[in-house]
Amino acid sequence: MGWIPVVLSIFGAIQGYQAGKVQEEAGKAEERLAEQNALFAKQELQETVRRQEAEDARLESKASARLAASGARFSGTASAYMGYLEEEHGRQLDWTKTSGASAIRLQLSGDRLRAKATQTAGKTKAYSSLFTGLSSGFAYGDKAGLFG
Repeated sequence: MGWIPVVLSIFGAIQGYQAGKVQEEAGKAEERLAEQNALFAKQELQETVRRQEAEDARLESKASARLAASGARFSGTASAYMGYLEEEHGRQLDWTKTSGASAIRLQLSGDRLRAKATQTAGKTKAYSSLFTGLSSGFAYGDKAGLFG
């Protein structure tokens, strides 16, 4: 009956190794998902920028039409206002692009870090379980006199 602890230890080693490999694969899947999420976020940002550009053009056109309808000529105050409006829309658009790209980079970095941590934990679990289980199995086997 000295062989039972040996078999159980080896079985536990194999189970632990397999669980670690599953965890490692889960980390790889997390990494792929992070890349897909980043791509989606980039597409979302592009659409936000497109909509903002369209809205800005609409507002600038409307302001220009109102100024023309009021009889104001495009000089002096009217021209300055249109210039300010265009500059402000440009600043807002630049901020949207910059902040959106930064948020995407930060999120992707964090997601990749978590994915790598999961993969590393899986590898560690796999090999430590394997070596611990096999070591215990050999110790039990030696104690039971199974190796000579």
